[in-house]
Amino acid sequence: SLGATTLGSVTAGLLYSASLPLWGSVWTPPMLYTAAWVPGLLLAVDNAVERPGARRATALAVVLAAMILAGWPHALVMAALAAAITGTASLLLAAWRTRRIPVAALLTLVLGAGAGAMLAAPQLLPSIELLQQSTRAPGAIDASSAGREGADREPGIFLDDLVQNGLSNGVPGLASPVLALLAVVLAGSG
Repeated sequence: SLGATTLGSVTAGLLYSASLPLWGSVWTPPMLYTAAWVPGLLLAVDNAVERPGARRATALAVVLAAMILAGWPHALVMAALAAAITGTASLLLAAWRTRRIPVAALLTLVLGAGAGAMLAAPQLLPSIELLQQSTRAPGAIDASSAGREGADREPGIFLDDLVQNGLSNGVPGLASPVLALLAVVLAGSG
């Protein structure tokens, strides 16, 4: 879709599927299930900008709903960030090429994302209600018993942990936003 050669596409697919975050997710299937949809999400975003319309919005909605229902919020947030960067860069490039705002593409992205959330809502709304009654409800565990006192209020603790322990310490896909931007900027270069 981005103009890479067959060899480049196969190599990218193999590198993604063999990456440490995915192999490390074998023991947490929801993470693996969510991450498996990332290439589809980025393709749906790219297609929605290049050829906007109802079919593209529907494809985006289905992929996004599948990711939401897979059940790993952190991977979903990282994928959504990569998709937002990809979509924004694609919209800006389209606007620059045509010298006009790509309203149809923007509308396709917004409708697709909204429909994806609505497709997942029948499962998520009861889950959110149950969460409020569980030990994972907000405020159910105080910071000292969670072992991360201050981490929820201090971004520096998270960043220090990231620098000291690297990407494999619970931050899968941190490079995906950077790679998403590069994929759009370098589209067609193989």
